[in-house]
Amino acid sequence: MALAENPIMFTNNPLDRAGHSRGEATWVAAQLASDAALIVPLWQLNPLVLPELQAGDGRDVGWLPKAAFAEAWTADMLVVFLGLNRRGKPLFAADISHMSAPEDMGPFKGMGHFEDLRGLAAAGDMPRTELAILAQAKAMLDWNLRHPFCAQCGT
Repeated sequence: MALAENPIMFTNNPLDRAGHSRGEATWVAAQLASDAALIVPLWQLNPLVLPELQAGDGRDVGWLPKAAFAEAWTADMLVVFLGLNRRGKPLFAADISHMSAPEDMGPFKGMGHFEDLRGLAAAGDMPRTELAILAQAKAMLDWNLRHPFCAQCGT
């Protein structure tokens, strides 16, 4: 049974965080390599948002397969595991801030816009569950970008 929707916008994350497996690097790598994996790119901590298909339908998160990243994918790019969606697909967030203008060139040209999360929430045209997933993605990427070393061992 699903939990009742929380009135606090960014707390409605429906993902299975896979806490029992997320600490296993080989498991996470296998999830990322899976054809089912979907990744939302964030540029300067702003997620890719796809335009409405028809007026009034609302916008969608830019979930993409790894192959859609093409030359934007780098070996040292920060990618974080977010969890498994209700269909069991692994979801990830990737920092593409190394790109200069992803909306105008490269593999993301013409797909949509990289938008501020607060603005998305205020617009009200995206489900709260999707906004909560994006909030987690932004927070995890931001934390990892600000804390590149382990607090215990320094590696």
